[in-house]
Amino acid sequence: MTETNILIVEDERIIAEDLKDILLELGYGVCGSVSSGEAAVDLAEKTETDLVLMDIKLDGAMDGIDTADAMMRRFGIPIVYTTAFSDDAILQRARQTEPSGYIIKPYRASEIKSVIEIALFKARMEKERKTFHHQLAEKAKQDAEQLHEMQSALKILMEYRENEKTEILRSVAKNLNDRVLSHFDTIRMRWPNADLNQLLGALEVTIMEIASPMGSKISEHVHLTPMESRVIDLIRQGRTSKEIANLLGITVRGVTFHRGNIRRKLGIHNRKKNLQTLLNELK
Repeated sequence: MTETNILIVEDERIIAEDLKDILLELGYGVCGSVSSGEAAVDLAEKTETDLVLMDIKLDGAMDGIDTADAMMRRFGIPIVYTTAFSDDAILQRARQTEPSGYIIKPYRASEIKSVIEIALFKARMEKERKTFHHQLAEKAKQDAEQLHEMQSALKILMEYRENEKTEILRSVAKNLNDRVLSHFDTIRMRWPNADLNQLLGALEVTIMEIASPMGSKISEHVHLTPMESRVIDLIRQGRTSKEIANLLGITVRGVTFHRGNIRRKLGIHNRKKNLQTLLNELK
């Protein structure tokens, strides 16, 4: 078991020697015995001190209460006051320093041991409490950092998945346009037929309903009909009104009507600029 080192601060030499003998008989170590507050602070800084027996009444610039306050603030050493005073004002000052106990002069060895053991126990409990709270604070800090890292990683993963999803949708939209819709014109030219042309137009509209959210951003902000979305895509391709009418199976007048609606919905009906150029700028 590690020896407990006690510092005696007492300005009466005979009492100090008596205290030292009692402490040694009780099995405690004495790391020093001084008679002034200044010497006590200096010695506590240089030695391993577990507890201080502090006489409240000391001569010099610092009395026992001032010395105890300075030592607890600087070193956190538990203090036990030794005093023959019962003055309320002095005891009130002493209580404000939150000592670990009092020994009233004249004292007995058994009383000294009881007060010291209680003071040491309180000091250990306080140290463990502070250690526990520090560990809790560190654990909370680590948990917060880990949570932040997890949130950052999750955000990156979600962004990656969203980008991956967008790329897949764009790929699907491109394949629909390149591998499906592009063949509709060939079918119309090889097998010109009004019913077939109408069916192809309906299929194109359906396919564009699927592809439009993937490729075009205008429909996210403006409510367009499927036919208007298809007309926009064909205008962007540079198709004339006649070509659009043939591809969609509608009249040129119908295309003109849709062009007007598109301009109005996009708020560009008063602008004289070419519709294809305007649509490409808005894309």
